[in-house]
Amino acid sequence: MGIVYADNGELDKALTHYQQALDIYREIGDPLGEASALANMGATYANKGELNKALTHHQQALDIYRKIGDPLGEATVLYNIGIVYADKGELDKALTHYQQALDIHHKIGNPLGEASDLGNMGVVYADKGELDKALTHHQQALDIYRKIGDPPGETNALYNMGLVYGAKGELDKALTHHQQALDICRKIGDTLGEANALYSMGNALYNMGAVYGAKGELDKALTHSQQALDIYRKIGDPLGEANTLNNMGLVYGAKGELDKAITHYQHALDIHHKIGNPLGEASDLNNMGAIYGDKGELDKALTHYQQALDIHHKIGNPLGEASDLGNMGLVYADKGELDKALTHYQQALDICRKIGYPLGEANNLSNMGFALIQKRMLPKARDCFRASYELYLKLGVSPDSLAKVKKALDELVDG
Repeated sequence: MGIVYADNGELDKALTHYQQALDIYREIGDPLGEASALANMGATYANKGELNKALTHHQQALDIYRKIGDPLGEATVLYNIGIVYADKGELDKALTHYQQALDIHHKIGNPLGEASDLGNMGVVYADKGELDKALTHHQQALDIYRKIGDPPGETNALYNMGLVYGAKGELDKALTHHQQALDICRKIGDTLGEANALYSMGNALYNMGAVYGAKGELDKALTHSQQALDIYRKIGDPLGEANTLNNMGLVYGAKGELDKAITHYQHALDIHHKIGNPLGEASDLNNMGAIYGDKGELDKALTHYQQALDIHHKIGNPLGEASDLGNMGLVYADKGELDKALTHYQQALDICRKIGYPLGEANNLSNMGFALIQKRMLPKARDCFRASYELYLKLGVSPDSLAKVKKALDELVDG
């Protein structure tokens, strides 16, 4: 019953049933059942965004699997722990756990598990800004899925590769990979996969419109997103519905239709709150903060970023905290409150360094540099830009940011 409730998005009811099962397994002395119930509870807490509770339950399950000598259970939980650490923004820990799962899956001859591990490692490398490593891992996963004849896995790998190509700015390649994923999903009748592919194509088209200023691409993005939204509503997937509404908010924001963007974010926020998904709530609030910033309503922007920050702090998501703090720094800079801006950038920078997120480091160092220029603290600004430039160069991402930082650095040196 717990799994049914979890699949329906009724996470609190799922937890209640898993707890009842756990109590029974402990009473009758069934360690395998106990580990399974704990692992399910860990996954459910992760879906709720309660990441520390998720880790606690997964660790208990892991201890049992190791004690009874169940390598498959051990690998599965290690994989799930990796997911939680990724959600927390502790990316190096996520990679460590995925690698441990990969080693076990390879040892016991489980190629499907290997492909899943490689795919998630690819996602983490993308989050770290190491996009070539991300593509390598996704390609390895894709090769395995094709070798063992797993079309859904193949679509997932293509989908992830599309996301990475989008992050690299190679938007035509992104669309090509998403289209390949969409074609497979339609061929095998994977409605959810079809919706996910349409969602991703909408996101890629949004990126193309945002980068090239092409209104036609943004209209296509809305068309694909609406198709995805219709499917999510038809199959009863509130999380997919909320995420698509959030994405449509991004597109309307890029089109300059800011009130429509706010409306879609609010709808997404209402759903995320209803299904008990604080991570989704924080994302919606963050995006609403950005729109209020674009509207020049800076105090409202700060309020929404603060609400997002409070959620990320409560659920133990340092990557989200860093993003919120950085965004608040930008708003304070727009308000001319440069000391507050620098304080928030520094807090965000400290978190990025602590969790091993170099792209976030580079972004915050760049923002600090521009604030320091306004304060006429030029030597410190130069140091920030130099450190930011070196990180962007090392990561090989964000060419626009790299060029912007290099220009500022050259001007400071020439001056």
